Amino acid sequence: MGTNNEVLITMDRNITIKKTLMINAKSLFPDIRVYGDSYITMGKGVSFNNYCHLTATKKAEIIIGDNVLFGPFVMINTGNHGYKDSNRLIRDQECYRRSIKIGNDVWVGAHVSILAGSNIPDKCVIGAGSVVNRKDNLEKGGVYAGSPIRLIKKGCHNVSCSFYNE
Repeated sequence: MGTNNEVLITMDRNITIKKTLMINAKSLFPDIRVYGDSYITMGKGVSFNNYCHLTATKKAEIIIGDNVLFGPFVMINTGNHGYKDSNRLIRDQECYRRSIKIGNDVWVGAHVSILAGSNIPDKCVIGAGSVVNRKDNLEKGGVYAGSPIRLIKKGCHNVSCSFYNE
């Protein structure tokens, strides 16, 4: 089903998204939610695990490089609610939007939140449960974890680098 521009992936894979976006996806698990797929660019070999959520808009796109792995329950959101005017309801305040860029050969662990304005360079690993935001200055090839996120290891993208060998 779907229109000429969309494809509905079934068999417990609840996602409707433009063919041009998903043509490069390597694997999809159940319940991937995508909002604003026209504003998402995805490289080749991208893999999403269960229950990931992506939201992009015309003013704030998501750019995902090649060979990126997403664990389950990852949230990528280019928007953020304003909350500073205590005389107005939060839902009535202006939303702020910033693009998100994720480089090539990145592994994003389970339950990671990638917030508006984030930039994850090539060859990074983001540990489970971490929160990445626009103020984080991540280095290429780093292993990061936590909230706030912090560098765990530098240049850890080769066969000999392992947490288990320490």
